[in-house]
Amino acid sequence: MNKFWSFNQPKNKDSKEADLLLYGDISSSSWWGDEVTPKQFADDLAALGDIEKINVRINSGGGDVFAGQAIHSTLKRHKAEKVVYIDGLAASIASVIAMAGDKVVIPKNAMIMVHNPWTRTAGNSDDMREVADLLDKIREPIIFAYEQKTGKTRDELIELMNVETWMTADEAVKLGFADEVESKSIAASANENFLTFNGINFDTSKYNRPPNAKSNNTKPPQHKENIEMNEEILAKQHPDLLNSIKNSAKNEGIKEERARIKDIEDLGIIGQNEVLQKAKFEDPISAEQTAYQVLLADKKFKKNYLNNRQEDSAMLNDVDSADELNNNKAQAKETFINAFSKGFNRE
Repeated sequence: MNKFWSFNQPKNKDSKEADLLLYGDISSSSWWGDEVTPKQFADDLAALGDIEKINVRINSGGGDVFAGQAIHSTLKRHKAEKVVYIDGLAASIASVIAMAGDKVVIPKNAMIMVHNPWTRTAGNSDDMREVADLLDKIREPIIFAYEQKTGKTRDELIELMNVETWMTADEAVKLGFADEVESKSIAASANENFLTFNGINFDTSKYNRPPNAKSNNTKPPQHKENIEMNEEILAKQHPDLLNSIKNSAKNEGIKEERARIKDIEDLGIIGQNEVLQKAKFEDPISAEQTAYQVLLADKKFKKNYLNNRQEDSAMLNDVDSADELNNNKAQAKETFINAFSKGFNRE
């Protein structure tokens, strides 16, 4: 396998430091010429032994999302200190790998790029919706990796990813994607179709807003990384990532549900316990919908109350006056006495 990456240990056997060179496209496919496989990567890392520091040098335009996620997770878990050097470009999933660094150093003329994951697919509208939902889930671990490193909020990161953000060294440090601007520069050049860093050409036609494009706001995408995916493939090839995606979606769902219930409680509605109970737990709806249901219930209650009062009033109108009641009472008494006297006389 023609690997574009390599681990190197200093010749001094007592040294606890190693170097990782990560150049070129990232792929999880062992049949593709210039690739890196997560399993081989993990094996090579483990073979370094008990090291205390890893210098990671990256010059990559990205590649396979799942392979990149696996490499990021593997580096992140390693107990050694990780210092990442951007030797030109860390774009797309390569920027996620860079986030594994305890410290990220970037030369003045190097760049970092972040964007949303994407894929090619075919099928009907249901297939497209399913793929769109899956892409949103795949984005979650990427956002989390950026959150851990940059300290930026989820919404801030999504905004950067949505517009495909290319960062200079100073911008990367300002936004939290890097920690230090290196004084030295690396060999770099650009034309309409390519960026070149340290002798490696990167085809910019696959990006929406490359820094050398004539019109960054209007250039349409032409070609990007290819992600073949469905839940069955993820379960077989990337079970850890699939669990991470599911857990991220589950945790996000829990957060949203707690926020929904809190919004309902913050309405401060009193006396509509049945409506509130149903809205929170039995037939979940938003705070806005709950407020509307409370208004309807209140309106129904007032209408019923008014109807009941009108019925009570009508019944009162049918009741005899006090004089009538007294007359009726006297007549009843007289009738009873007459009947009793007649009965006594017969005895």
